[in-house]
Amino acid sequence: MKKKLLTIALIIISSASFAQKKQKDTAKVVLPIKDGAIFYDIIIDSLHNQSKETLYKTSLKWMADSFVDSKEVIQIQDPAAGSIVGAGIFNYTPPGLLGSPQRMSFMVEITVRDNKSRIRLYQFKNKTFGSRGYRQATASEDSPYYPIDKDYYAYLQEKQFPRENRGYYQTIKGKIEGIIQSYKLFVSANRADDF
Repeated sequence: MKKKLLTIALIIISSASFAQKKQKDTAKVVLPIKDGAIFYDIIIDSLHNQSKETLYKTSLKWMADSFVDSKEVIQIQDPAAGSIVGAGIFNYTPPGLLGSPQRMSFMVEITVRDNKSRIRLYQFKNKTFGSRGYRQATASEDSPYYPIDKDYYAYLQEKQFPRENRGYYQTIKGKIEGIIQSYKLFVSANRADDF
């Protein structure tokens, strides 16, 4: 008798749990906005015993290591002001069956002072590659770069394709935050070279 009651109770509990609708995770992906555009502004102020000059050289090294050609990437260098401005890119493929290879370009601005640094990322522009991918696509198969700010605002207000758009912006956010984390770790390591 106890076995029958226990079996019936388990059947009722399991069927009740399957009967509940699986709730979709459609919370919007939040990206920081400034003046109507996606804008990351991160200050790293716990860089003890690092001079402005050391942080400047370390930041230049990070730019060279992080992006393919730092001579093409770095557009402004001002050691006196402790400022570096350049363009960065990253490649990604959004999740989903129809995700095609894409590239995001953006501006990187680094400003250093004694014991602290600030990194800004802004002017995000996207490019979709042709069906043959990055290396083989011709210019006619690729889309031009276009700003993503307008699309992001549309995403925040729309109800259509919430899962696909959420995955797209999560991928972008993850890539951007990975770049910022890479910079934080690089300058926090206090890479003074006494060679």
